[in-house]
Amino acid sequence: MKEYLENELQFQYENARENITSDCPLIEDELFIKLYEERQLLLQALNDIRNPIGYLQREAEKQGGALNASAFEISQDVVFVRQIAIDALNKIGK
Repeated sequence: MKEYLENELQFQYENARENITSDCPLIEDELFIKLYEERQLLLQALNDIRNPIGYLQREAEKQGGALNASAFEISQDVVFVRQIAIDALNKIGK
């Protein structure tokens, strides 16, 4: 059921994106897109908080690097993990 709902949301998101490119976009489509993208960002932040090592690995790869021995210590730092949440909320303006 969860997978079905995720697929349905993705389908609606893609349809709304198509409508936005038309000459007369609907306000509902714009709002849906904004809320869907915020949801995706917040879900990613929750996953990063749940797995800070994965977050660090992804960020290191983006910069062409790799994790070092201090990654575990960093991932256990409450301030670091809290910052993931703060950054996500700041991105959506909350």
